[in-house]
Amino acid sequence: MLVRSVSPRGPSFGKLQKGDVVIEMAFEAIETPEEALLAMDAATDREGQPLLLRIFRRNGGTSFQAIDIEVRG
Repeated sequence: MLVRSVSPRGPSFGKLQKGDVVIEMAFEAIETPEEALLAMDAATDREGQPLLLRIFRRNGGTSFQAIDIEVRG
C-alpha cells in the first residue's frame, strides 16, 4: 500500500515517508486500505504495544518501523 502523505502531527511522522510502500502490518501482508484499517483496529486492542510495519523504500530496501497507535475517545 503506497504512502501518499504523512501528517506532521501523526504517529508515523518521522518514520514513514511519501512514496514508501507498506507491505506488512503486524506480520500480515497488506495490499488494500481496508486491510490496513483492520490491522490498525486490531492494534488498538493491544494497548501499549506498537504496530510493527514492514516498509519498502525505493532508496533503502525494506525495513521495519514501530508505530504507536493512540486510542482516542
